[in-house]
Amino acid sequence: MKYPNAYRGLGKLFVAQILEIVGVIVLIVAAVLILVGISNADMTMAGTAVFLFLAAGIVVIISYIFNLVGFAQAKKDEDPFLIRLIFIIVAIVSAIASTAAQSVNEKLSSWLSFAALIFEIAVIENSSIGIKRLATNIGDQKVAKTAEVLRILMRIVWLIVLVLRLFNNIQPEIGGILYLIAGIVELVASVMYIVLLSKAKKMLAKTE
Repeated sequence: MKYPNAYRGLGKLFVAQILEIVGVIVLIVAAVLILVGISNADMTMAGTAVFLFLAAGIVVIISYIFNLVGFAQAKKDEDPFLIRLIFIIVAIVSAIASTAAQSVNEKLSSWLSFAALIFEIAVIENSSIGIKRLATNIGDQKVAKTAEVLRILMRIVWLIVLVLRLFNNIQPEIGGILYLIAGIVELVASVMYIVLLSKAKKMLAKTE
């Protein structure tokens, strides 16, 4: 195998993305349960929701660990993955700091949350660049093109999020439309990222 470290690293990134999606789904279910539980004064349902919130948090933490280990492994075969490792560390630190600052300074917490989001987007965008480089070196143009499309999609999300943050006094109607567009594009990009990681892993497995 030509890039054994990148192969193992991308495998862990794939697992991390699956875990992240599972965590989001569990959070959604928990949110629905807690709303239903409160409206029906059902404490058992509300208790289940709290348990699911904790479970989702644990799953997300595990996904972060897989991301860290995956990027650390992948950078041994492709230097640019070192930048992704730095980005994911900054994103994690910003997210934790945002949560810690929420009760002290809401404005600071908001900016830290924004920074975490920007770096999370940057992680996926730059991961696609790293995978494109690997695909180009190997000669797999299909994977390279998929990686480039994903990079463009994440740049679109990044620009929309930046506009919404810098111009937070934008008209609610326009802001709502932009949020919707960003959400749809990010959802498509997340699915594409999982597909890309799977294809890249298979591509690397075929190299000699």
